[in-house]
Amino acid sequence: MPEPIVRPPDSVSHARAKPSKAWPLKVASLTRELVHVEERSPLLRVIRRPTLEGGDDAIPNSGEFRTIIGFEIPTLVRLAVPGEGGDPRVLLAGPVLIGLRYAESFLDAPPIPWEIVTILGPPQVHHPNVHGGGGLCLGSPPAGIGMESILHLTFAALVLASHNTVEWEGLNSDAASYVRDHADRFPIVETGLFEAPPEAMRRPIPDEWLEAENSSDDNRAGEVA
Repeated sequence: MPEPIVRPPDSVSHARAKPSKAWPLKVASLTRELVHVEERSPLLRVIRRPTLEGGDDAIPNSGEFRTIIGFEIPTLVRLAVPGEGGDPRVLLAGPVLIGLRYAESFLDAPPIPWEIVTILGPPQVHHPNVHGGGGLCLGSPPAGIGMESILHLTFAALVLASHNTVEWEGLNSDAASYVRDHADRFPIVETGLFEAPPEAMRRPIPDEWLEAENSSDDNRAGEVA
């Protein structure tokens, strides 16, 4: 089963003492859009259903909206290959597992671009817009950004259809150099979130990830209806 969402070390808490009236409506909207995208996409699976976490048990609807999602596509990693000596190589690996968090404060103010999505797997992601803690930069997400927009931005970034290779602007200068020097290899897939990727590029989500979710009572604590 995937590990819980790890918040990037430079992110801060966005919890409010008491949720606004708009927050429950936003939670419902985020959940509805997530279900809609999962139904339409042949390569996105919700691994952990949405929950509200980190809030006050005495305050209804408090806490951050969190979920774990799998994408059945590869992204870039930098790993040592078993049986091969020398430096680690840049390879394709997948599926990609992300943790997604949405704080109530995002309704009023744009989030920090890399605090919405954290890559949980595969290990050693080598991407121009992913920092050492796994945070994926989504560009300039606006206040109140919707779930479908987040997922399209995430997919585009993972397959390198959208990326920043300016070394001093990115989060991984070595990866930026690699992508810039091998521009003819990207995007990794040319299909979109609602299209089936080429079979050679599909990375199926292991059954045990889904089985662990379905059998875990802990994952249902605070689950969003």
